[in-house]
Amino acid sequence: MTAFRERYHGFLNNNCNMNSTKQQRQRIYQLCRGDKEKKRSLVFGITNDMRLTSTHDLDFDQANGLILSLGGTPEARWSSFTPGNKQHSYILSLCMQAGHCVQHPKYGQVADLNWLDKFLHEDSPVKKALRSMSTEETSKVIHALEKTTKWSNGRKVQS
Repeated sequence: MTAFRERYHGFLNNNCNMNSTKQQRQRIYQLCRGDKEKKRSLVFGITNDMRLTSTHDLDFDQANGLILSLGGTPEARWSSFTPGNKQHSYILSLCMQAGHCVQHPKYGQVADLNWLDKFLHEDSPVKKALRSMSTEETSKVIHALEKTTKWSNGRKVQS
C-alpha cells in the first residue's frame, strides 16, 4: 500500500464532527413530515441532552444516522476522494500546505476534510462532490486552492 493510501485509508469513515448540512436538516424535516416535536425527540435521543434538541446540534454523522433510521438515504461527504487519483492527492496536499490539517490518532497529520467539505460547499468555483467532478472541474478547484495556499495565514507564500 502506498504511503498516501496508508495515511488516508479509512479516514473518511471516522467521525470528524463536521456540523450537519442544510440538506441533511431539510431531509430530516421532510422525513419527520414537519412534526417538530418528533424531530426534537429524535435529536434528544441522539444527544441525550435536553438543551440540544435542534438538528443544528447534530454533527454530520449523527444527522446521517438519523436520516438512515428514518428510512432515508444518507448524504455523502463532498470531500470523499479517490486514493489513486493524482488530482485528489494534490488537493489534499494543497489543504495541508495552506495549514488546513488535523491530527488523526492513527494516521498522524492529515488534511482537514471538514474544512475541504465546507470549502467545496461554500467557496469552491465548482459546487459538487469531489468524486463527481470532471477533470476540468477538478482543475478549477485546484486553481482556487492554489490561490488559497499562496495567501494562507494572511501573507503571500512564495510560489
